[in-house]
Amino acid sequence: MVSPLWPAGALPAVQQEHQPSGLLAVDGFVCGSESRGVVSVWVPTVEVASAVERHILRRSEAHQRKAISVYAQADSCWRDACMQLGVLEVPADPCEAARVLVKACGRGVIVVVGQVPPGGWDHTVRVELERMASCLVVMIQWGQEQERLGSPKMIQVDGSREDFDIWWEAMIQEAASRTTCESIAELDAWWSWADQQKPPVFTGDFPSLGEQTRGLLARLRLTGRSWPSRWMTILGSPRSWEELREAAAIREHGGHISLTLQAHAIEHEPTAEDYRQVAEALRSKLSHEPWALARAGVLYARAGCKEQSESCLSEAMIALDDGLARRDIWEGWSNALRRMPLEQRRSQALFAAELALDRDDIEASLELAHIAGGGDVSAPFEAHFALGRALLARGDVVGARVALERAYSRCATDEERGGVLAQLAEVAYTVGDLDRASRHAREAGICSTSPAVRLEASNTLGKILLARSCWSEAEAHFSENENAAAAAGLYLGVVRARVNRAIALLSRGQGETARAILEQVLEDATARRDHRATAFALSNLAVLAIDRHDYPQAIDLLEAAIDARRKLGDKVGLARLITNLAELRLRLGLLKEAEHTLAFGQQALRPALPPTRVAHFALVAARIRLAHGDTFEASRQIGVALANGSGSSDGAMMGECHRVEARIALEDGDVQRAARAIELAQPHASEPYARAEIAWLQAKLSQAAGQDPRQLASEALDKARQANDEDLLRDAHLLIAELHRIDGRAQDARRSLEEAKRIRDHIVGALPSALQARYLARRDMHRLMAVEDAIRKGESETSSDTDSVRPAADKDATRLEPCRFIGRHPTVLRLLAAVEKVAKSNAPVLVLGESGTGKELIAEALHHRSDRRSGPLVKVNCAALVDTLLLSELFGHEKGAFTGATARRRGRFEVAEGGTLFLDEIGDISPKTQVALLRVLQDGTYERVGGGATLHANVRVVCATHRDLAAMVAQGNFREDLFYRLSGVTLRVSPLRERLSDLNQIAQHLLEQIATERGEKVKHLSADALALLHRHRWPGNVRELDNVLRAASLFSETQEISVHSVLEHIPTSIEPVSTPTSPLTVSAPSSVPTVDSHHQTLRLAYDQIRTQGTSLSDLKRNIERECIRQALADSEGNITRAAALLGMKRPRLSQLVKQYSLLEGLLEDPS
Repeated sequence: MVSPLWPAGALPAVQQEHQPSGLLAVDGFVCGSESRGVVSVWVPTVEVASAVERHILRRSEAHQRKAISVYAQADSCWRDACMQLGVLEVPADPCEAARVLVKACGRGVIVVVGQVPPGGWDHTVRVELERMASCLVVMIQWGQEQERLGSPKMIQVDGSREDFDIWWEAMIQEAASRTTCESIAELDAWWSWADQQKPPVFTGDFPSLGEQTRGLLARLRLTGRSWPSRWMTILGSPRSWEELREAAAIREHGGHISLTLQAHAIEHEPTAEDYRQVAEALRSKLSHEPWALARAGVLYARAGCKEQSESCLSEAMIALDDGLARRDIWEGWSNALRRMPLEQRRSQALFAAELALDRDDIEASLELAHIAGGGDVSAPFEAHFALGRALLARGDVVGARVALERAYSRCATDEERGGVLAQLAEVAYTVGDLDRASRHAREAGICSTSPAVRLEASNTLGKILLARSCWSEAEAHFSENENAAAAAGLYLGVVRARVNRAIALLSRGQGETARAILEQVLEDATARRDHRATAFALSNLAVLAIDRHDYPQAIDLLEAAIDARRKLGDKVGLARLITNLAELRLRLGLLKEAEHTLAFGQQALRPALPPTRVAHFALVAARIRLAHGDTFEASRQIGVALANGSGSSDGAMMGECHRVEARIALEDGDVQRAARAIELAQPHASEPYARAEIAWLQAKLSQAAGQDPRQLASEALDKARQANDEDLLRDAHLLIAELHRIDGRAQDARRSLEEAKRIRDHIVGALPSALQARYLARRDMHRLMAVEDAIRKGESETSSDTDSVRPAADKDATRLEPCRFIGRHPTVLRLLAAVEKVAKSNAPVLVLGESGTGKELIAEALHHRSDRRSGPLVKVNCAALVDTLLLSELFGHEKGAFTGATARRRGRFEVAEGGTLFLDEIGDISPKTQVALLRVLQDGTYERVGGGATLHANVRVVCATHRDLAAMVAQGNFREDLFYRLSGVTLRVSPLRERLSDLNQIAQHLLEQIATERGEKVKHLSADALALLHRHRWPGNVRELDNVLRAASLFSETQEISVHSVLEHIPTSIEPVSTPTSPLTVSAPSSVPTVDSHHQTLRLAYDQIRTQGTSLSDLKRNIERECIRQALADSEGNITRAAALLGMKRPRLSQLVKQYSLLEGLLEDPS
C-alpha cells in the first residue's frame, strides 16, 4: 500500500508549494482523508486518462472516500455530479450550485475527465469550487494544451516506471479485496489462467457490437450525462446493455452508467427514433432539470417533433433565472440548429430567437435570428422581422431599420404589417423622429389585432407624449395601457405601463405617488424573482432619488439595478445602467469613482457592446476628462464617441456628443470649432435640456468671440428654468452675474450670484459630509468662488475664463481635502510633514520616486494644502506627448502655427492660472522644452507656439519623475540650470517594498475604494493572501498592488480573497522581498505559494562565490545537502515523501542521504 504524501490532518491540498509528480502525487491527494481543493492532472493520451480515472476510483474506495466520475463533455459536468450525489434541485446560480455540490460531496472525491470550456457556467462553478477548497476535485485532461485550472502546479502522469508500480499496487489491493478464492491454490490457478490471456488491443472501435447495441451506445451518448442504472431499460434492452459491459464500452459506478472514453469516440449516426426516444426519456425522468429539458428540446427538434421541442425549450428557459446558464444552453441550441436542414432549422431558430428576446438574452436572439436568415437577403418575412427586433433590442437602430424595412416589403397580411410598424415606430422614436414614430404607431394599432402588438405601439405613443412634455395626457395614456395589459394577461406590459406612468407623475411633480407605484412594482417583481422588472423599478427609483437630492440612495439603487441586470444576463441594459452610474458619480465630483465605473463596465461587457453603447461609454469618458481639465484626452474620447455613434441615427446622443465637443473647444479657446459643434448639435435638440444647454453654449461662445452675450444669456436662463436642471440653472445665473459685474451693476451681479450659490448650497446640503468636499472640489465650483471673489473685490474686468481669477478663501474654499496618500511608516510621516511645510510656498517642487509610488497624490496634497487650492490643479504627462505637441500642450498655440492648428488654443499654463500645474515625468522632456520651461520658471513669461505676444503665468509648478535627474545632468541629458531651478524643494516617495508595514492599510484602502466603485461590499484578503503580498517585491509599487487587487477581487465570488485569486494576477517572474541571507539557508515550506526568485537567488549565490571564497561545486553540494535536510524534516523522515517533495527518484535520494550522513531519525516507508 502506498502511504499518503502527508499525514491526515496536515495535508494542505492544492496549496502545497512543493508537489510530487505522477500517480504518487495523485495518491497523496486521494488517500489523504482531509485533502481538498482542485487538482489538475495532465496525461498524454485518452487511454491513459481512462486508466488514471479508474485508478482514482479504486484508491478512493480503498480509503473509504465516496467517489464519482463525470465527463466534461456532458451538458453540465457539475449538474451530472449533483445527480450522482443525489441532489435533485440544483440552483441556477453557479456560486450556489458550488455550495450545494460541496455539501453533497463532503469528504468525497469528484473526478472530471476532460477540459471544462472556459467562460461558461461550468467554468464559473469550477472557479468557485477552487476558491472554496472544501472538497477534492481531480480534473484529468490530455493533449498538447495544459491549462492551469487554478492549481499552482499541474500533476503530470506520463506512465513512468514509478507510475506503473503504483498502479499495480492499487490494482492488487482491489483484487485482494474482491477475490472469491478461498485458498492459495485457487488463487494460483486463477493467476495462471490470467497470465495466459492476451491483453485486448483497442482499435478505436468495438467490432463485436451488434446494430441494436450500437444504437443503445448512440442513445446513451445523446443523453449528455451519466444515466441512472434504475432507468436502463428505457434506453435499451438488457441484452444490449450486457453486450456493452462485455465490450468494456461502459462503466457502472455509484448507481450510474456512463460511456468509457474509448466508447465516446465511436461514430454511429443516430436515427430520428433514437433522438425521439432519448428526448422522451429525459423529459419523463428529469423534468425538474432545465439542462435535461433543453437537451430534450434539441433532440425533439432533430427528430422533427417541433411542438415538443418548443415546449421543452420554453420550460427550460422559464426555470433558469441565471443569464450565464441560459447562455450555455443557447450556445448548445445554436450549434444543434446549424446541423439541421435549412427549413427545419429556420422554423426552430425563429421560435428560439423570440424566446431569447423575451428573456432579454439579446446576443442569443441575434445569433438565432442570423441562423434563421441563413445570411440570405431573400429570406422570408419572419427571418428579417426577428433580426430587426433583435438588432433594435441591441441598440443598433440603423441595422434594425434595414431589417424591418426588408420585412415590411415581404408582409403578406395586415397582422404582419402591424407588427413591423410597431417596431419601426420604436426605431423612429429612438432616433428622435417623433412625427414618424407617431404615424407608424397609429398605423400599427389599426393593422394589428394582437394585444401584444397594439400595446407595444401604444407604449411608443405614450413615450412620445412624455418627450413632448404632455405629462397629464401621458399619465392617462399609460393608465389605460396598464388596464389593457392586465386584461390581456401581459405581465411585462403591465410593468412597463406602471413604470412609464410613474415617470409621467414624477414629471408632473407628483413624486410620492410615482415612488409608491415603483415600490409596488419592485415588491411584485421581487416576489416573482423577475430580474427585468426589478431592474426597471430600481433604475427609475434611482431617478426619483436624484430628483429629491438623495444621491447616496440613488447610487445604491443604481448598483442594485446593475446587479439585477447582471443576473438577467442583459448586457445592453447593463451598459446603460453603468454609464448612468458613472454620470451620477461625475456629477457629484467623484471623478475617480466615475472612471473606475466605466473601466469595470468595459471589462465586464466587451466584446458584446454595440457601437451605440461604445459611443455612450466614450461620451461619459470625455465628460470625465473634461472635468479633470484634460481637453486633449477629452477630444480623443469625443472622437471615439462620434465615430461609433455616427451610424446609429441616435440623434439625442449625437447631439450630446456635439455639445460636449463645444464645451471642450470653449475650454481650449477654439471659437471656430465651438461654433461648428454647436451648429451640428442644434438639429438634435428636441429635449428641453438639450435646448437649454445649446442656449448656454451660444452665450459662452458669444462671450469668447468678444460679442455681446446678454440676450443669449437671458434666453439660456429661461430655457434652463424650463428644463429644470440645477447645473444649467447655476451656470446660467453665474454667467449673468459675470456680465452684470463687467457692466458695473454690482447689485444685479450679487443677486445673480446669490441664486447660483443657493442652487449650489441646496445640493451640498443634501449630501452627506463625506461627499460635500468632493462636490465642492469640482472645477465649476472653483469658478463660482472665483466670480464671487471678483465681485466682492470690485475688479473692473475679468477674463472669460474665470479660472484665471484666484478665489477667496471662504469657508468652503478653506476646507482641506483629506490626503489620499496612505501610510504610517516613518518615511511616509516625514514626507507628509514636509508636504505641510512646503505647501504654503510658491516655490517649484520636485517629487522623486519610482513609477506607481504615488507621486501624483503628493502633488494633489501640495495643491489642496496651498493658498491656491481654490484654483485649478492641471496635470500633464510629459512622457505621453512628442516634443511639438508637448510645447503646444504647455504653452498653447496660435491659429496657423502648424498643420492642423485651425484656431488659437490655450495651453496648460493658461488653464492652470491661479492654481497648480503638475508636470509628471519631467525627466522625459526634450532640450527644446527644457529651455522654454526654464524661462517660465525664471521670469514667469512665455509665448504661445507660433505667437509673439508675451504672456505672464501665475502658476505654482510641481514636477515629478522616476529618473535620476542628477545623473542625467552629469551625462548631459538634462540642463543643469533647470535641474537646480526645479530641485530647490525635493520630496522623495519611498517604494512600497521599503514600507511594507503599510501594505495592509494600503490594501484595505484600495479594496474599500474598489468596492465603492463597483457598488459591492468590501472584500478582504485571507491571511495567506496577505502573506503572499508581503513576500512580493512590488516593482510596480502601489499601482501594481491596485491592479492585482482589482483583478483578484473581480474574480473572487466571496468576501474573502484567497491566495490563489491573488497568485493568478502576480507576475511569476518577480522576486520576493524577503530573501535568505545565505543560499544555504532553506526556509520551511509554506502553504502560501511564493513568487519565483530565480534572479535574486543567482545574485546571492554569485556574491557568495566572489566574497567568501566558496567554489561553485562546493556551493552546489551545500545547497543540495540543505534542501535534502529540509525535505526530510518536512516529511518527518519518510524518504519516499521527501523524494516526492524534491522531484527525484527514491533510490537516488537514499544514496545522497548516506553520502551526506543524514540517516539519523529516518523512517521506513509503511507497507
